[in-house]
Amino acid sequence: MTKREVNNVAVENAMWEACQKLRNDEVGKKLWNFMKRTWVTALSELKRDVDAPGSPEERREHFAKAFISDTLWRLYQSTEH
Repeated sequence: MTKREVNNVAVENAMWEACQKLRNDEVGKKLWNFMKRTWVTALSELKRDVDAPGSPEERREHFAKAFISDTLWRLYQSTEH
């Protein structure tokens, strides 16, 4: 297993543990699926975005905001509001 694969497994495990803490299993499963998809999407976009901030700290912040925003938006759209 490569270092990247190990990191991905660790990230997925952490996301799954967070989702299991929700009291609603249906919402937890939706959140898990959204988090997995948006993690990959945000990471891919950051890697190919030439306009992304330059410093490592700025890139991490840019990634985190994109990941969290997209995940929460998908979760909001999937629920009755």
